[in-house]
Parts: sequence; C-alpha cells; structure tokens
Amino acid sequence: WIGTYGGGVLRFKDGRFEPWTAREGLDHDVIYSLYQDRRGDIWVGTAGGGLYRLRNGRFTALTTKDGLSDNRAYAICEDHEGSLWVATYGGGLNRLKDGRFTRYGRREGLASDIVSALYEDRRGNLWVGTYGGGLAVRRGGRFVTYTTRDGLPDNSVFSLLEDRDGSLWIGTYNGGLARLAGGKFSTYREKDGLSSDYLLWRIFEDREGSLWVGTAGGGLNRFRDGAFATYGTPEGLSGNVAWSVHEGKEGEIWVGTEGAGANRLHGG
Repeated sequence: WIGTYGGGVLRFKDGRFEPWTAREGLDHDVIYSLYQDRRGDIWVGTAGGGLYRLRNGRFTALTTKDGLSDNRAYAICEDHEGSLWVATYGGGLNRLKDGRFTRYGRREGLASDIVSALYEDRRGNLWVGTYGGGLAVRRGGRFVTYTTRDGLPDNSVFSLLEDRDGSLWIGTYNGGLARLAGGKFSTYREKDGLSSDYLLWRIFEDREGSLWVGTAGGGLNRFRDGAFATYGTPEGLSGNVAWSVHEGKEGEIWVGTEGAGANRLHGG
C-alpha cells in the first residue's frame, strides 16, 4: 500500500499499481500516513479530508464531524490496548476507542498541538513527537516532555523508532538523528557521517538490524556497525528526498521519494 501526494492510495500487487480513490470512497488524494491495525484494517491519514478506514474493500471517513480534532492526520499508531492514536496538524493528539475520539493537547500536558510522529515502545509507553514542543512520552496517563534542555538536539521531531536493543531513535527537523538510551541522548549529525541534518522523515530497522534513515535532500542513509553509508542519486536513487522506507519479503528495501517515484534496492 502506497500513499501519494495528489494521487490517493495505490496498491502494488503482482507487479502492477492499482489506484484506490473516489470510486472506493476515498475523497481526498493527498495522503500523509498509512497504518495497518491488528484486525487487518488499513487506516489512511489525509492532508485535510480526515481519517479513512479501509475494510472489505471500502473506505469509511472519520472527520471533525465525528469528533476528530483536526482533519489533517499526520501519523497513526495502535497501542497494546487496541486504541488508535491519531496525530494531527494543529488539533493535538486523538485517541479513538470504542468508536469515540478523545483529544489530548496543551491543556492535557502536550507542549504543542502540532503532532508529527507517534510510536509505542515494547513497554507500552506512547512516544509523541511534536513540531516545536519537543518529544513527549505518555506514562500512567500523563505526558512527560523532553526538549533541548534535556539533550534533545531539536524540539521538532518527525520520526521515531525503538530498535531491537531498546534504544529510541529520533529524527528531527534540523538537529540530525538522536538516540535515547539509559535516559541520555546521543546525537548523530553530518560531522558523524549522516548525509543531512535536515528533516529526517523516516527511521526503519531491517531484519539484519541496520537502521535506514530517510532525509529531505540527503537521500537515504544506512547505519550499521556504528557507521553511515549514503544512498543518493549518485548511487542510483531517483531523488534525494526520501519520504518513506519499507522492507520487502526478500529483504529488498523500498524507498518512496518526493516527485521521483518509488525505488527498490536489492542486491546492491
């Protein structure tokens, strides 16, 4: 499943692309986020049309009319209790439980109502990346916030991932890549081999334990054994803005770019 900027949702199957748009009930064609829950439903966050659920081949829309705080759904995450969390651009964080939305914003302890990343770790803690308000974690029903005062390199967070060792990796707007382990932050920037410090859209861990980091201008980075390798246009990537990264069944790495299509990295 592929979300596009202006072309709705695509399904890639048997080597062919199939568009899923208004005919199936999707009425907004700019896609911000995709998520599959444990029931197998596909959730689609749009840039203004709200949240859509794909079940049995049809989309159902959930918007501000249904209690969603904002129709720009930046990120989606299901927690261990089965609640669906939706990050919005300006409306804070939403929890969908038993068919009802609950909003969490500044009044509930978040430092910003622009929420840009979500991730639940293996201990059941929900991590919330915000634009300008740092990184928050929800424990016991309360939010605790980390900012540059605590060692976070930048207060705008765009991607989150817990690796197999339990470290939390954080992609920032303009501060490079951060790692939170043992309560302390470590930072990786251009001087450490990262191709760009700017807009780290996506962090992904493959089956071999390598980290892949997509940037807005520096292409794709692989972090393995403490060192970075860069895959950009000189290495064959069609564009240096890498929005998304995914691993296929054969270990191939799929890369979604801005304006330059999809790429598959396989066998080098």
